[in-house]
Amino acid sequence: MAINVNVPLATNVLATDLAAINANWEYVVKSDGTAGRVLRCMRLNVAYNATEDSVQVYTTSVWNGNAIDSSGSPHVITKDDSDTDWQLDSNGIALTIKATGISGNAVAAMAVVTYNKSGETNIYVFPSANGYIGLTFFSGSAGVGYDISGLASGESFEVDIIYITSA
Repeated sequence: MAINVNVPLATNVLATDLAAINANWEYVVKSDGTAGRVLRCMRLNVAYNATEDSVQVYTTSVWNGNAIDSSGSPHVITKDDSDTDWQLDSNGIALTIKATGISGNAVAAMAVVTYNKSGETNIYVFPSANGYIGLTFFSGSAGVGYDISGLASGESFEVDIIYITSA
Protein backbone atom coordinates (compact mmCIF):
# COMPACT_ATOMS: atom_id res chain seq x y z
CA MET A 1 0.00 0.00 0.00
CA ALA A 2 1.36 3.39 -0.97
CA ILE A 3 1.33 6.24 1.48
CA ASN A 4 -0.21 9.44 0.19
CA VAL A 5 2.33 12.08 1.08
CA ASN A 6 -0.26 14.82 0.66
CA VAL A 7 -2.37 13.39 3.50
CA PRO A 8 -1.36 13.80 7.16
CA LEU A 9 0.42 10.76 8.52
CA ALA A 10 -2.31 10.21 11.11
CA THR A 11 -4.74 9.24 8.38
CA ASN A 12 -2.48 6.55 6.98
CA VAL A 13 -2.57 2.91 8.05
CA LEU A 14 1.11 3.25 8.95
CA ALA A 15 0.24 5.68 11.73
CA THR A 16 -2.16 3.17 13.26
CA ASP A 17 0.47 0.43 13.13
CA LEU A 18 3.13 2.68 14.67
CA ALA A 19 0.77 3.70 17.46
CA ALA A 20 0.06 0.04 18.29
CA ILE A 21 3.78 -0.79 18.30
CA ASN A 22 4.61 2.25 20.43
CA ALA A 23 1.86 1.43 22.96
CA ASN A 24 2.98 -2.19 23.35
CA TRP A 25 6.74 -2.31 22.70
CA GLU A 26 7.63 -2.70 26.38
CA TYR A 27 5.58 -5.90 26.58
CA VAL A 28 7.56 -7.71 23.90
CA VAL A 29 9.99 -10.47 24.87
CA LYS A 30 12.34 -11.06 21.98
CA SER A 31 12.69 -14.80 21.81
CA ASP A 32 11.19 -17.18 19.30
CA GLY A 33 8.96 -14.60 17.64
CA THR A 34 5.79 -15.78 19.38
CA ALA A 35 3.52 -12.98 20.56
CA GLY A 36 2.45 -12.84 24.19
CA ARG A 37 5.57 -14.17 25.91
CA VAL A 38 6.04 -12.86 29.47
CA LEU A 39 9.32 -12.71 31.41
CA ARG A 40 8.93 -13.61 35.10
CA CYS A 41 11.02 -14.30 38.21
CA MET A 42 9.95 -16.08 41.39
CA ARG A 43 11.79 -17.21 44.50
CA LEU A 44 11.34 -20.79 45.69
CA ASN A 45 11.84 -21.30 49.42
CA VAL A 46 12.70 -24.84 50.56
CA ALA A 47 12.89 -25.58 54.28
CA TYR A 48 13.23 -28.45 56.74
CA ASN A 49 10.02 -30.17 57.82
CA ALA A 50 9.78 -32.37 60.93
CA THR A 51 7.90 -35.15 59.11
CA GLU A 52 10.30 -37.72 57.63
CA ASP A 53 10.90 -37.55 53.86
CA SER A 54 9.12 -34.21 53.54
CA VAL A 55 9.97 -30.58 52.95
CA GLN A 56 8.21 -27.21 53.20
CA VAL A 57 7.95 -25.20 49.96
CA TYR A 58 6.45 -21.94 48.79
CA THR A 59 7.21 -19.27 46.19
CA THR A 60 7.12 -15.49 46.19
CA SER A 61 7.13 -13.13 43.25
CA VAL A 62 10.46 -11.39 42.69
CA TRP A 63 9.32 -9.69 39.49
CA ASN A 64 6.10 -10.52 37.65
CA GLY A 65 6.33 -14.06 39.06
CA ASN A 66 3.95 -16.41 40.77
CA ALA A 67 3.35 -16.70 44.51
CA ILE A 68 2.30 -20.22 45.50
CA ASP A 69 1.41 -20.82 49.16
CA SER A 70 3.22 -18.49 51.62
CA SER A 71 5.82 -18.24 54.37
CA GLY A 72 2.99 -18.26 56.92
CA SER A 73 1.46 -21.35 55.35
CA PRO A 74 4.07 -23.25 53.33
CA HIS A 75 3.11 -26.40 51.49
CA VAL A 76 4.43 -29.64 52.99
CA ILE A 77 5.27 -32.17 50.31
CA THR A 78 6.63 -35.68 50.82
CA LYS A 79 8.64 -37.87 48.51
CA ASP A 80 6.60 -39.42 45.71
CA ASP A 81 3.76 -36.95 46.36
CA SER A 82 1.75 -34.77 44.03
CA ASP A 83 -0.99 -32.22 44.51
CA THR A 84 -2.50 -29.26 42.66
CA ASP A 85 0.67 -27.12 42.32
CA TRP A 86 3.58 -29.33 43.44
CA GLN A 87 5.16 -32.71 42.78
CA LEU A 88 8.25 -34.32 44.35
CA ASP A 89 9.76 -37.50 42.96
CA SER A 90 10.43 -40.62 45.04
CA ASN A 91 14.12 -39.71 45.45
CA GLY A 92 13.45 -36.16 46.66
CA ILE A 93 15.69 -34.66 43.94
CA ALA A 94 13.15 -33.54 41.31
CA LEU A 95 10.60 -30.91 42.30
CA THR A 96 7.94 -29.84 39.81
CA ILE A 97 6.02 -26.59 39.99
CA LYS A 98 2.95 -27.57 38.02
CA ALA A 99 1.34 -25.43 35.33
CA THR A 100 -1.65 -24.87 37.64
CA GLY A 101 0.57 -22.70 39.87
CA ILE A 102 1.99 -20.63 37.01
CA SER A 103 0.41 -17.81 35.04
CA GLY A 104 0.46 -19.11 31.47
CA ASN A 105 2.49 -22.11 30.40
CA ALA A 106 6.21 -22.09 31.13
CA VAL A 107 8.10 -22.27 27.84
CA ALA A 108 11.61 -21.63 29.18
CA ALA A 109 13.44 -21.64 32.50
CA MET A 110 16.32 -19.32 31.79
CA ALA A 111 18.37 -19.18 34.97
CA VAL A 112 18.49 -20.38 38.53
CA VAL A 113 20.46 -18.84 41.37
CA THR A 114 20.73 -20.85 44.59
CA TYR A 115 21.44 -19.28 47.96
CA ASN A 116 22.97 -21.64 50.53
CA LYS A 117 23.61 -21.10 54.20
CA SER A 118 27.34 -20.99 54.90
CA GLY A 119 28.87 -24.30 55.87
CA GLU A 120 26.28 -26.35 54.02
CA THR A 121 26.75 -28.43 50.92
CA ASN A 122 26.51 -26.37 47.77
CA ILE A 123 23.23 -27.17 46.03
CA TYR A 124 23.02 -26.85 42.25
CA VAL A 125 19.75 -26.75 40.37
CA PHE A 126 18.99 -27.73 36.78
CA PRO A 127 15.78 -26.05 35.54
CA SER A 128 13.51 -27.18 32.73
CA ALA A 129 10.17 -26.02 31.33
CA ASN A 130 7.41 -27.77 29.46
CA GLY A 131 4.23 -26.01 30.54
CA TYR A 132 5.46 -26.62 34.10
CA ILE A 133 8.81 -25.79 35.73
CA GLY A 134 10.98 -28.77 36.65
CA LEU A 135 13.88 -28.41 39.09
CA THR A 136 16.45 -31.15 39.62
CA PHE A 137 18.78 -30.70 42.60
CA PHE A 138 22.42 -31.81 42.76
CA SER A 139 25.02 -31.88 45.51
CA GLY A 140 27.97 -29.67 44.63
CA SER A 141 30.45 -31.75 46.60
CA ALA A 142 29.42 -35.17 45.33
CA GLY A 143 27.89 -34.24 41.98
CA VAL A 144 24.93 -36.58 42.55
CA GLY A 145 21.26 -35.96 43.12
CA TYR A 146 20.52 -33.97 46.27
CA ASP A 147 17.53 -35.15 48.34
CA ILE A 148 15.88 -31.91 49.44
CA SER A 149 13.63 -33.79 51.88
CA GLY A 150 16.75 -34.64 53.92
CA LEU A 151 17.38 -31.11 55.18
CA ALA A 152 18.31 -30.99 58.87
CA SER A 153 16.45 -28.99 61.48
CA GLY A 154 16.80 -25.26 60.80
CA GLU A 155 18.20 -25.74 57.30
CA SER A 156 16.70 -24.00 54.29
CA PHE A 157 17.66 -22.56 50.94
CA GLU A 158 16.20 -20.33 48.25
CA VAL A 159 16.21 -20.57 44.47
CA ASP A 160 15.45 -17.67 42.13
CA ILE A 161 13.85 -18.92 38.93
CA ILE A 162 13.76 -16.72 35.84
CA TYR A 163 11.23 -18.07 33.38
CA ILE A 164 9.16 -17.19 30.33
CA THR A 165 5.48 -18.04 29.99
CA SER A 166 3.15 -18.13 27.05
CA ALA A 167 0.84 -15.46 28.46
